[in-house]
Amino acid sequence: MKRVKAFCDTPFGQVFYWTTGSGPPLLLLHQASQSSEECLQLAASLNDQYTVISLDYPGHGVSDDPARELQVPDYCAAIIAVLDELQIDKLHVCGHHSGGILAIYLALNHAERVQSIVLSGIGVRTEAGVRAVLDTPMTRDLPIDSAGDFLPKTWGVYRR
Repeated sequence: MKRVKAFCDTPFGQVFYWTTGSGPPLLLLHQASQSSEECLQLAASLNDQYTVISLDYPGHGVSDDPARELQVPDYCAAIIAVLDELQIDKLHVCGHHSGGILAIYLALNHAERVQSIVLSGIGVRTEAGVRAVLDTPMTRDLPIDSAGDFLPKTWGVYRR
């Protein structure tokens, strides 16, 4: 699969993105702990029907690390910057896990840009559930310490 790779300047530094294929634009959004590499296999099966776009969120993959912890609106601002650079006005969006949260946010707050969304592994099925997920920070800014005390604290946060 041939990919065109590039970087886009965003309010949070440079964001890496790639495109492949031809047809209507389809944005693939990876889960928070991954990078756009997670989307490669799916892109290879879709690039004969779509122009597939994926990106590394700020602080992920080879994108720049932001100066602060980002939340859903920030990640979506970076996504919109990439779409603007590519001059894409409207597209399909597929989000996996926390990428699904970003897809929902884009559909709710940039409805004019989103033709449809596909959600994978998101686990919420009601409006209240969606609202609760959107209101929960994507990151848990827990400082790392050399003694390793952050590990049980992190587990405690994510276990909840």
